[in-house]
Amino acid sequence: MLTPEQIALQKQIISELCVNPDFDVDAEIERRVSFLANYLLSTRRKALVLGISGGVDSLVGGCLSQRAVQRVREQGHDARFIAMRLPYGVQKDEEDAQVGLKVIGPDALVTVDIKPASDAMLHTLQQSGPCFGMPHIKISCMATSRPVSAWWRSLPWAVHMMAWWWEPIMRLKP
Repeated sequence: MLTPEQIALQKQIISELCVNPDFDVDAEIERRVSFLANYLLSTRRKALVLGISGGVDSLVGGCLSQRAVQRVREQGHDARFIAMRLPYGVQKDEEDAQVGLKVIGPDALVTVDIKPASDAMLHTLQQSGPCFGMPHIKISCMATSRPVSAWWRSLPWAVHMMAWWWEPIMRLKP
């Protein structure tokens, strides 16, 4: 049972994040799929590209994307859903990612191992001096290599997405 303070905090969070306290799963799925399908059509792109990590966010994002692409096809347009994997070497939850990909069923899968590029960047930074020997630099190199590796960004026919942007983007009106 929640305390009055917890209830007040919950209401404050709901209000600040503009969350509908009466969550209708089917309506929210439809809202997101419609948004993605309309966005794909309004930008005249032919594909949705989403980074798939193996986590629940990318699984949900992938399923919504695939439904949006199917809707666009049903309307007579060309559309594809491309899942992109950017692991650093062998990902510890690779099995989870593969199970998620089977559920999502993307039209295409692109996997780019960012380990060689990240390690080369780290090596170069370490050669620059002692300030680059800290552990957080490796994480920064990995984070930098992912968007660099996502060469899809240069393709004019694709909409690029990351799973973490769903909610902020959903607040925008297409």
